[in-house]
Amino acid sequence: MNKPLSRSALLLLSALPAYAVPESPPRPGPREFLQDYAKVVKPQHEDAIIVLQEMGFERHGTPIVVVTVHSMGKYGQRGSSIEAFAAKWFNKWQIGKRGTEGELINKGILLLVSIGDRKSRIE
Repeated sequence: MNKPLSRSALLLLSALPAYAVPESPPRPGPREFLQDYAKVVKPQHEDAIIVLQEMGFERHGTPIVVVTVHSMGKYGQRGSSIEAFAAKWFNKWQIGKRGTEGELINKGILLLVSIGDRKSRIE
């Protein structure tokens, strides 16, 4: 015998979308080349990575954004391919360089590493 849901159960269910998993963190700033959400990059390596990324950006105008995450599932992408996951973030974050008139020049690189999934992708 099925019982109708109580008012409190309905209220609880209606509140669930407010706790939805984010698809991606906010877009990093134009010179924020390292996003270590998994906290796996040691501070001394972080400094070296950022220096190299800055030099590459200054010389070639190509931003290289390195991102680490614990798992794709944390961002609602459980069972998704790493290729689709990386492409989604690359496009949402609009990784690239801005031209003289503010237009996006698709000349950027995203290196995404999902530690728990043991997958990585260069987009």
